Amino acid sequence: MHIQVDQSGRIENLTQDSVVAFSNGLQDAIFLHRREKRACYNALRGTYLNKKITEVKLFSACLFLLLRPYLKNIYHITIDAEYPGYEARIKEFFLSYAYNRITGFEKCDINFASIGKKSNAHLVAYSVYTQKIPSFREIKAKDLLILLVK
Repeated sequence: MHIQVDQSGRIENLTQDSVVAFSNGLQDAIFLHRREKRACYNALRGTYLNKKITEVKLFSACLFLLLRPYLKNIYHITIDAEYPGYEARIKEFFLSYAYNRITGFEKCDINFASIGKKSNAHLVAYSVYTQKIPSFREIKAKDLLILLVK
């Protein structure tokens, strides 16, 4: 299965909620309340030297939690290019979560591209973000911190 992934409400913006969603026939989304994002940032404060790495790790963890139930059936992932220059790090973090937590996980092809506002992934993410459709899954800081804190 080939999927596209998009987010609405940037992960690094702590004053708004975030949604990460995928679509391509099948669709799913996770909702991260701004309160939970702040809890993650507070727990991670001082852990990484670069604030951008904290943002990228948090996004990668959200991506993993979104795709985890489907990873054995996904062979290609296109992620909206929202973190230019950090694509390799996102891929590295995501794959390390997958290899360490999913038995028999085989590497899938991951690339980054501008998927556009007409993409189904964007429409799902934006619809959940604006509450036009109910959130599929809400994740908590503890779910993310299990991945982020060693």
